[in-house]
Amino acid sequence: MVGEYAHEYNNEKCDLVNLKLIEEDFEETYGMRPKIVGREYLLDIGTLLKKADEYPETLAILENDSFVLRREYDALNRFYGKMEARHVINGDDFFDEMI
Repeated sequence: MVGEYAHEYNNEKCDLVNLKLIEEDFEETYGMRPKIVGREYLLDIGTLLKKADEYPETLAILENDSFVLRREYDALNRFYGKMEARHVINGDDFFDEMI
């Protein structure tokens, strides 16, 4: 886990901030610990795929078609495929095509 996040209220505005940045001030101001509303994780996809038997739940989430990052990846991959299909390099050097 990389970080935890909580809400911070400023002038009737609610911001999502890293808990490390507000924890002490929050407790002093509100008299309690902030409620954690989100977490950030750093994953090495290569490791997950190589050790799939150790991380089946995580892989199931990442491979689920309703997972927002999966949808974004698929959309970007389709876009890249379309762009690649439109532009075929005929020369030996890619930079020849940029002139």
